[in-house]
Amino acid sequence: MKKLRLIFVFFIAVSVGAQTKIKDGSVSGGSLIPNANSILELESSNKGLLLPRVKLDSTGLPSPLSSHIEGMTVYNIRETADVSPGMYYNDGSKWRALSVHKPVQFSTDSVVSLKAGENFIYYKKDVPLNPSSPLLRNHFSDVPVLEGLRLETFYYDNTYYIPRWYNVSGTTQKYTYTSVSTLTNNYDEANKELPGGAFENVDGDGIVYCSPSSSETVTADLLINDKWYRIIWYVFIDRSININNTAYTVRISITRLH
Repeated sequence: MKKLRLIFVFFIAVSVGAQTKIKDGSVSGGSLIPNANSILELESSNKGLLLPRVKLDSTGLPSPLSSHIEGMTVYNIRETADVSPGMYYNDGSKWRALSVHKPVQFSTDSVVSLKAGENFIYYKKDVPLNPSSPLLRNHFSDVPVLEGLRLETFYYDNTYYIPRWYNVSGTTQKYTYTSVSTLTNNYDEANKELPGGAFENVDGDGIVYCSPSSSETVTADLLINDKWYRIIWYVFIDRSININNTAYTVRISITRLH
């Protein structure tokens, strides 16, 4: 004779005024009263809240909803345009990812891998750039590598530095980019081919201000391997604590836009 096993999952819903608390019985004890600041409280030691899983088209389009609704929260399961799998909330005019920062574990020549909307910031303080060791890589082993290009800072002299990338992939890299700096002309390269082991200066005139009295940022939009990145170099001499400081502070921001 076959035995029929019936499994019952027991839930308790307690309502107080307009508030509700749902318990699945996995937490012993505990109050039956919902938290005073919550309209809905869920209590479980082994279950979670499963959000609606939808396919967003982009952050700017409300679909599959009919319109943008402020406060709406979903889990997106599609990677397209400027969205990738993850939780998104709606601010009333567009979708926003709940988390856009992806930590990167450092190793020699750290490879940065980002999904659309994610951001990574490389930060080094008291960098001893000098004529005998002009590259960031001369001092640190964790310089970020993006799509086979190592994002570098090159010492030029006490007033300037040069943002550049090295092709460390071993094969020719094909890309298009546009760079914009705060004090010099814009610069662009379409359908660029960079052989393995070669480098390219990213700024339009090749040098960027960096001194105790002035600093300049360089922003590059890079299209490579059908991905769109925005890279910002910001190098300055920080004398906010030590007025005699001559070392550099280096910040490199990488954001994947698509």
